[in-house]
Amino acid sequence: MKRSLSLLLAVVLALGMLPVVARAADGDLTIKNGVLMSYSGPGGDVTIPNGVTSIGNNAFSQCTSLTSVTIPDSVTSINNFAFKDCTGLTSVTLPDSVTSIGQGAFARCASLTGITLPDGLTSMGYNVFSNCTGLTSITIPDGVTSLQDGSFSGCTGLTSVTIPSGMSNIGYNVFMGCTALTDVYYGGSEAQWKAISIYIRNEPLTEATIHYNSTGTQQDQEYFYDAPDPGASVTLPTEELERVTDPSTAVRAVQALVGQMTNEQKSSATGMDLAALYAETATAKAAKKAVNSNDVIINAAAVVELETIAKNTSSAVESALVNGGVSTARYLSNTVTLSTNATGKISIKIDPDILTTEVDKIRVETPTYALTLKTEDLKADLTEILTITTEDTGAGYAAGKANGKVVVSLNLPHGKTSNPVTLSLPTDKSNTTYQAVVNTSGKSTSSKYNPATVTMDGKITNSGSYTVQTNEKNFTDIQNKSAEMQAAIRYLASKGIINGKTSTTFDPDGSINRAEIAALLVRALGKLDNGATNSFVDVKSGDWYYAAAGSSQKNGLIKGYNDKTFRGLTTISKVQIVAVASRVLTTEMGYKAPADAAAYLGKYSDTVDKWALGEVALATRENLVVYRTDGTFSGTGNMTRGDAAIIIYRLFQRIW
Repeated sequence: MKRSLSLLLAVVLALGMLPVVARAADGDLTIKNGVLMSYSGPGGDVTIPNGVTSIGNNAFSQCTSLTSVTIPDSVTSINNFAFKDCTGLTSVTLPDSVTSIGQGAFARCASLTGITLPDGLTSMGYNVFSNCTGLTSITIPDGVTSLQDGSFSGCTGLTSVTIPSGMSNIGYNVFMGCTALTDVYYGGSEAQWKAISIYIRNEPLTEATIHYNSTGTQQDQEYFYDAPDPGASVTLPTEELERVTDPSTAVRAVQALVGQMTNEQKSSATGMDLAALYAETATAKAAKKAVNSNDVIINAAAVVELETIAKNTSSAVESALVNGGVSTARYLSNTVTLSTNATGKISIKIDPDILTTEVDKIRVETPTYALTLKTEDLKADLTEILTITTEDTGAGYAAGKANGKVVVSLNLPHGKTSNPVTLSLPTDKSNTTYQAVVNTSGKSTSSKYNPATVTMDGKITNSGSYTVQTNEKNFTDIQNKSAEMQAAIRYLASKGIINGKTSTTFDPDGSINRAEIAALLVRALGKLDNGATNSFVDVKSGDWYYAAAGSSQKNGLIKGYNDKTFRGLTTISKVQIVAVASRVLTTEMGYKAPADAAAYLGKYSDTVDKWALGEVALATRENLVVYRTDGTFSGTGNMTRGDAAIIIYRLFQRIW
């Protein structure tokens, strides 16, 4: 009898050790001692039953038809290669009970675009998410102190990673091949980051922006940064402009442009601005005539025929834009062109009667460079006939060193003009981003690349010799800022528009005052007159911003207060920065007020000062405003130097 009972007990124990097959509508799950051993079935959405404590090695491996899986709170570990090669897996719900994820557990799950790692997680194995090419961001929980070799290698879509301050080790090849990685949000300080043991072959980490003392959440930022701008990708078909000879060919060129633009590009502020620039360039080419001499005479008689052509063409190309789905946010200038094939010294004589015409700009082209004169800007000096001489000296220099570039000697009346003229020069062979038109001492002018004329355009107010050279600037204290802020600061610094606190530091988090904004604006417009005076009672001749305040007052930018004070050292509010930037678009470029200001002001959850309603609406439409994460405009608040740089950068892109 005892023997029979012993035998029965042994059989029962043996049966208890055998796997249990759980059958469900979504397939068969083999479970042994709480471990899910394997799965077989049609795939799709799978729910693991409660009571399973571990997902075993290779349990779902190569189940390419699996699309989502729900894991119960009873699971504490996901073992090696559990979901490896589940290429159709798009969604996984991981409970906080999971403390470990094994080697290659989700390797090559290419359709997995996002996964929230549980707060209780403390360890992840080698290559845990390797080659998850659809993964765009990942947040490592606080309990994970080490990333094993190859954890995210080959995740080509990964753009951001959040790493806790307790991280002590980042292994070999962890981010190898993560070519899209641009932002790392680190919970600790820069000193703590440098103390992490980071092994070689983590190249993307050296290229990404490290945001210190950040959890990567929206609450870490006061403003939104790095929003994609569809208009920035517009490519202007310059080959079509080369075919423009009259109004009809100008219209065809514009139609070719709008025909290749996407709806997103057509509705973006940048896209509309580039389309307007292209249309104006087409007008200038249609209203063009040759001058067979080294003497270029600019007067009403010389441009009378071109004036009519320019007006008709401008109207026609604007219609082509609108009919093609591109709104015109600003007035399109009537530009005429006088072209000469002469070399050597060119004499340009400008008669005051040019101001009686409706010509907005006169462009003088030579075989190697061009000079553009804005009639409105000439008013201050046109009390008599003005003579400007230009010459391509051909010698070339870069900070005093010969380089064979196009160099133009420019002689202005009395050595300077009250407002700038635009000198267009061939670009250097390298990337144009940080190129500038500079004088013989290497000092940058307010200049930028013109994609319609394919030239570098610099605003010149003083006689001298000018050429194009790369003038890249950088600062050591902006590395943990957004990519947009870094780009704005470096770009404006390369053009001589913005300065650092020292030669190596910028102080992006510091406040910015009225004097600094005034200086930024007049430099951006090329209208800083070092000889300018002002009537402000609180600005002394020894103040560093004396000329900037005078130039700003002269051009109606920052006019001062009713008590005749400028208050240059007073921190400037956000609404004042935005309003003055908007004012520049109106006065300098002829931007039109929004037809429905309320539609743009409605983007903000708070109210805007009454005096600035129109300016803020226009600035919002033109994407000059850096949006806050809390949805408010908060006009009375102050902005940092870095945030102000973004606004000035965006404004500068609209000034031609």
